[in-house]
Parts: sequence; C-alpha cells; structure tokens
Amino acid sequence: PEDIDDVSDVKPDTWVQQARIHDPAATKPEEWDETAPEFIEDVEASPPPGWLHDAPPHIPDSKAVKPRDWDDETDGAWETPLTPNPECIVGCGPWKKPMVPNPAYKGQWMPRKIDNPDYRGEWKPRQVKNPNYFRETNAYSRLHAVDGIGLDLWSEQANVLFDNIIIATSLDAAKAFADRTWRVRRQVEDAQRAGRDLGEGVEETTFAWRKLAMAACLLVGVLIGWSLVAWQRRRRAGAQVPRQELAAPLTAPPEGGLGVDSAVDEQTPAQEAQETAAALEEPAAPGVAPGAAPAGPPSDPAAPGAAPGDPAAPGAAPGAAPGGPAEPGEAAEP
Repeated sequence: PEDIDDVSDVKPDTWVQQARIHDPAATKPEEWDETAPEFIEDVEASPPPGWLHDAPPHIPDSKAVKPRDWDDETDGAWETPLTPNPECIVGCGPWKKPMVPNPAYKGQWMPRKIDNPDYRGEWKPRQVKNPNYFRETNAYSRLHAVDGIGLDLWSEQANVLFDNIIIATSLDAAKAFADRTWRVRRQVEDAQRAGRDLGEGVEETTFAWRKLAMAACLLVGVLIGWSLVAWQRRRRAGAQVPRQELAAPLTAPPEGGLGVDSAVDEQTPAQEAQETAAALEEPAAPGVAPGAAPAGPPSDPAAPGAAPGDPAAPGAAPGAAPGGPAEPGEAAEP
C-alpha cells in the first residue's frame, strides 16, 4: 500500500474509547431493596383436603423376606425395603407452601447509561508513506510474448468452448476488434437461433394438430363402429319376428269356413315365391292359356243359356274355364 501505520505512534493515556458510561448523577432509590428474594412462599396456600401430616410417605414392605443367601457378616444387617404408603392418596408428611414470584423483587440496582462526553472514537495509529511503494508506469513493456492462454475452471457440462480471446493494451482497440469479428458473427448466430426456435415452434404446433386429428379420427371410428353394431342388432331383431310368427300354430278355421285366409296370411314372401315358381314350372292343360288358373269343377251345372253338355257358356272366351271355384267363405249355388 501507499500508506502504512506508523509503528512509532502509540495511543495516549487520555484517549477515551468508551462510547457510553454510567450516569454519575444517578442515585439508587430509597425503596430499592437489593436483598429481596426473587420467589417467596404463597401465604394464601393451604394443604389440600386429605393430606396426612403425621403419616410417613413410605413404610416397610410387609411382604418382603430376607434372602436365604444373605450373610449378615458379609452383607451387613438386612433391612426391610420401603414401599409407598397406601394411605397417602393425596399426600403424606410435612406440607410445604409453594413458591410464587416476589412482587417486591427488583434485583441489583445499576445506574442508567449515557453517552460519554469524552469519547473520541476508536484510536488508530497515524499513517505514513510506505518507503517500499512504487507505481509501474509501463508494466506491459516487461511482459514476454504471449503464445497461448490457459483456462483452469470446473464445469459439469461437456463440450464447453471458449473463443474470441484478445489481449491488447487498449480498451478501444479491443472493442473495435470485437465489432469487426465477434459482433458480426453474433448477429448471424442470433438470426439462426431465432429461425431454429421458430421451426421448433412450428413443429410443436404441427405435432399438436396431428395428435388432435388422430384423436378426432379415433372418436369418429368409435362412433361409426357403435352405429354399425346398433344397426346389426336392430336388423337381427327385425329378422326374428317372421320366424316367431311362422313357428306359431295355425288357428282353427271358423265354423263353416275353409280357413284359407289364415293359411295365406301366415305365408312368408319366400314361400309365396316358391309356390309361384312351382306353378310356372307345371305344364299347362290343353286349351288353357299359359299362366291361367286351371279350370275347376263346374259349380253351376245348369247355368242359364248354356246347353246341356256344352263346356262353355255362350259368349265365353275360347279356352276359358266353364266355371270357377267358389270364393272362400261363399256358399256354392245349388
């Protein structure tokens, strides 16, 4: 340092370093009793009910026996051990009053403290010039050429690189070098970093939309599957109704009826188609047009205007049946 302590300087005897002192004008009050105890007996306390003043708290144990291996000469005289007195439910023996804080206790009196009028502060030796101090005006002239730089540091992260190191004697020259080299590259790196951040944001947004689309497709697939299952169930339920009707027994025909309506009503479309195909496959009778119903037995043997033995009435079309079967439920003419 440029200045050092003077070793020959010593603190004067009159130097006061105590900042606060007792007030010399303070006096102890007359009522201040330093001999008063801190705790005194409670004069209002009394023994609790049931306290036995004359009963001992412990009595000899009547159940105790002297051990067989007890030797009075070696072990001494055997004494009966004591046990708590069963009669001392509340307490036994001399009763003592409890101690309570003494309201007159003030402790040792000490005068109050005030600022010391003679206080001069902490004493320090005077400062003198250091004879060994010197200032180097051209320190860099003594340095040798720098061929390398070593950095000694502790890092828990690998691949830590240091670059853009310059050693110069002028701060302005260092700033100008940084503007020409480091700042230009830093601007390019910031632009590249911003592009990477934007690309990562776009990728994250695209990934989020993909997940949303997959969830929507999954939901639509579940709804379509559920709809197909429900439609198949309804279709099966509708297909089971005709089978149940076919399995039901035919009702008895009404009295005087043929019961044809009941049989016809309970035929399924498949049975009707089979019957129609079978009718078309049968050969037609002579004189009957293909597809026409076969002639039934004459229901009216003596129709008016028809000669006996004529197969057809006058005016009937050739090949027509002379008479058709009676309609169901209608009685034949006599």
